[in-house]
Amino acid sequence: MNKENIENGCHIGSMIKDYLIKSNISVESAAEKVGMSVEKFNKILEKSSTDSKTLSEISIKLKHNFMADFARLVEKEIRGC
Repeated sequence: MNKENIENGCHIGSMIKDYLIKSNISVESAAEKVGMSVEKFNKILEKSSTDSKTLSEISIKLKHNFMADFARLVEKEIRGC
């Protein structure tokens, strides 16, 4: 996650994009792993939020816990860090 995400609240699409970039995973490859069309996956990347079922499925298929990333951001907001 980048500093902008923390300062502007959590943008789920940006969190996922950051992970893909950091992990050298193309959007096409990620969409295939998740079992979505590239168009549908790109729509998720544009959104600031998504439902927990979708986020957990993406986490499992990409083998990264985005829900934990989100929880860390929430914890920082609660603590005022």
